[in-house]
Parts: sequence; C-alpha cells; structure tokens
Amino acid sequence: MGKKATGVVAGFFLAAGAAAAYKFLPADKKAKVQEKKDAFRDRANELTDQAKAKLAPYVEHAKSSLDEKKADLADQVASQDDQDIELKENDLSLPKE
Repeated sequence: MGKKATGVVAGFFLAAGAAAAYKFLPADKKAKVQEKKDAFRDRANELTDQAKAKLAPYVEHAKSSLDEKKADLADQVASQDDQDIELKENDLSLPKE
C-alpha cells in the first residue's frame, strides 16, 4: 500500500474510533462535547461572515472591472468589420471542361 492509501485507511480508522468513543461517552460528557462542537461551528460561521464582509468590496470591484473589460472587448470586436471576400470566376483555378 502506498502512502496515500495508508493515510486514507488511517483517517478512516481515526474517524471510526472517534465515532465509537463518542457513542460510549456518558450523557453529560456528550452534552459538553456537543456544546464545544456548537461553539466551534458558531465561531467558524462568525469568522466566515467576517471574511466575506471584508472581502465584499474587493469582490464587487473585481466583478465590475470584469464586466467593464468584457464590454470593452465586445466593443473592440464589434468595431472590427470583417471585409467581405468577393471571388470571381477568374480568381479560381477550376478545371475547364
């Protein structure tokens, strides 16, 4: 087994062990673990919201800048008129019957 496979198997056993240990904990300890889990989740959500709030102006600026660049590019492409190519019979080298 390679290192990655060994790591996956070890992670699986660690998770299974943690789940089994949690199942056999007394009710009061389960409540404490649940409180810690909830507090951690709340803190993670709070930090995520703070990060989103701090990054929002930059994201909005990037979106507006991207929209402007797309519009500029579309205008450039639209302003370049394709020349019509006209072919005459003399321009083609076709076998004559």
